[in-house]
Amino acid sequence: DDAPRQDLAGLTWRKMMLRLTGQPDDGDIYAGIAAYLGLKPHDTVMKRFQWLGLFAARDLPAENNVMDMFCALLQEKLAMAESDLDLIVLHHRFEAAYAGRKERITSTLVDTGRPGGDTAMSRTVSLPAAIAANLILRNEIDLTGVHIPIQAEIYEAV
Repeated sequence: DDAPRQDLAGLTWRKMMLRLTGQPDDGDIYAGIAAYLGLKPHDTVMKRFQWLGLFAARDLPAENNVMDMFCALLQEKLAMAESDLDLIVLHHRFEAAYAGRKERITSTLVDTGRPGGDTAMSRTVSLPAAIAANLILRNEIDLTGVHIPIQAEIYEAV
């Protein structure tokens, strides 16, 4: 929710979660939130919420809406360390129907970040965009407007 919430200023993660789910401030946070979500108090989801710090008596970040607060928490908890490497796996299966025949087409991409270098995410997003920008500047892609790469003129060139 990105609506401004002045009523959350000065609260902890614990109190905000209780307030957002209509639980009393002194209630059992695990039982209350689990019931609100239709889960058991020791469900895996509840354990993940605890690991994130959603039940902690720790001050909320200085943001004015729940979405930005949660994003700040995720940036802190899920940040990659210098020694971490990301991994991207994309696997698509298509069944194409042509006149008189069917064909199964698969496409797989696997990429891993480079130690001390770029992440797989940064490479697989930025390199195709940079290649496309270069092709446009060299007039090798002759399209105007905003396009996604589903046209042969784009995906074959890139």
